[in-house]
Amino acid sequence: WQEPLSAWKTLESHRPHWPTTFQRYHLTGGIRVVDHDTIIVSARDKVHKTQKGAIRSSSGHVTYSQTQRQKVELEIRELAEIAASADCTWTPKKLEKLFKERYGRAGVWNHYELGLHAFLACFPKTFELYGKDGEFVKLRKLRNSTVMDHPEEVMARLGRARADGVLHREPTALIPSRPPKDCNSGKTKLTYQPLELPSLTKNRMKVAFRAVDE
Repeated sequence: WQEPLSAWKTLESHRPHWPTTFQRYHLTGGIRVVDHDTIIVSARDKVHKTQKGAIRSSSGHVTYSQTQRQKVELEIRELAEIAASADCTWTPKKLEKLFKERYGRAGVWNHYELGLHAFLACFPKTFELYGKDGEFVKLRKLRNSTVMDHPEEVMARLGRARADGVLHREPTALIPSRPPKDCNSGKTKLTYQPLELPSLTKNRMKVAFRAVDE
């Protein structure tokens, strides 16, 4: 049981990257209370080259649920442990079946109608989907169950994917925000195929992306 929020209090989302912006007592706004389950972070989805190196920036902010993030952290760790336990060819369906037999849960990807294929694609540093349509899956580092993707980055990917239904690859110094141009034809040449799935926009995850100019 929790005490309901009083009328003279204002509930605000938690901003871990901007701790100084929160003021508990405000002259006109009254008393402010932090909602620790609603998190707002920068998308950090752009990389620009400068004279001193690469700098990362954001095109907007991502809002997500801390409770759902903890569920994602738990179950991706369990999936990695299953994939590292046996040296065989894994498919998402086979991995999901063994997960349900071992832990007795349907998985956060089923509970929030995301799908295991899209769920694993949100962890490109840990899992690799390969084959014609991504029908096989393997760990990036074989027999290593360590999750390499930061959960905050995963929630940011889901938030951006909800906006356009496309799960883009993370930009780096070698993979800039804009793909390189083909010198022969002068046309933009993609070195990877973005993942497009209907579940990226129609899932029940509490995650959203808001551009800076909105």
